[in-house]
Amino acid sequence: MMDAVVNEKPPKATLLQVVRMLFWAFFGVRKRVEHDKIEVTPVQVVIFGIVAGAVFVGTLVTVVILVTR
Repeated sequence: MMDAVVNEKPPKATLLQVVRMLFWAFFGVRKRVEHDKIEVTPVQVVIFGIVAGAVFVGTLVTVVILVTR
């Protein structure tokens, strides 16, 4: 009976859950409880990393352009 509980997989994470969890992990703040409740795939992490990196670089470039005018 205990095996059924242990082998049960958490549900797949929604896009909002992935973004929220990885956004806070990006800043070094993470709740272990939230991470245990959902299943995040490596593909979701890589895609979020690429998008977050592009947004970060885009923001920096925009700020530099606005400051140097």
